[in-house]
Amino acid sequence: MDLMEGFENFIISRRLKGLSNRTLQDYSEFVKPFIRYAGERVQISEITQKCIDEYLLTLWDRRLAKATIATYTRHIKVFLSWLSEETEVKYRTDKIILPKTPKKQVHLYTPNEIIQIFAAVENDVKWIELRNKACIALMLDSGLRRNEVCTAMKANYNAAEHTLIVCGKGEKTRIVPVGKASEHFISAYLEACPFKESGVIFVDKLGKQMTGNALKLLISKVSSKLPFEFSCHKLRHNFATNYCIDMYEAKGHMDSYSLQILMGHSSIETTMGYIHHATGIVAARANISHLDLVLKE
Repeated sequence: MDLMEGFENFIISRRLKGLSNRTLQDYSEFVKPFIRYAGERVQISEITQKCIDEYLLTLWDRRLAKATIATYTRHIKVFLSWLSEETEVKYRTDKIILPKTPKKQVHLYTPNEIIQIFAAVENDVKWIELRNKACIALMLDSGLRRNEVCTAMKANYNAAEHTLIVCGKGEKTRIVPVGKASEHFISAYLEACPFKESGVIFVDKLGKQMTGNALKLLISKVSSKLPFEFSCHKLRHNFATNYCIDMYEAKGHMDSYSLQILMGHSSIETTMGYIHHATGIVAARANISHLDLVLKE
């Protein structure tokens, strides 16, 4: 079996597992460069550890970000692990080490910055401007991913219960809270939107489902008007961190399990990153200085 045939079989196996088209595209994007480097028609038995290592070194030579290199490496490792399980060729995938990526602190938007964000959302078509504000509000207020915003259905939005059922990664559904501000934007948008028959909440100017690329472009345009970093991920990170802080201030503790459910995380380790960061913020805000106590006048 040559390398490309092996990859095609791997993709078939992923499809049978029900992975999303987006995930399948990611495998193509991050694994195929390795396949082209090694040779599409080379036999999988001829792929050596040296070949794998040399390709990974080319990623470093391109001066890519560590997070990007880790993404390439992780996808290649999954592919080679599958080949090891499904064929007689055994790769030492344990020798493929993902680079440690620096943990960046999440910038929490101040009240003034949030006002700036919504002020930067402008469009000559009023209902599209309202749609854009509603999209941003949901990401900031409910922690939705970009695709979850685009695929949100009207039938799953319960204004009376202040909730929305969304379909996340792996086609797993979950219920997220919707605050009053978000409800205001959604209500105003739905009332103004001319495409009343659409099943999805957010549509484009032709009445079709809003795409992830369209939402990404919207966020990019808004970001260009702001003096601070702004992205879909940062909106989601803000939701998670603020959820932890607000819960601590209201109840005196942070509930990692509840946050994991709301975020749609498959691993608690991902969730704990937000707990850790929020705990640091709470501790810093407590402003307890032993030196001040010692040297107080």
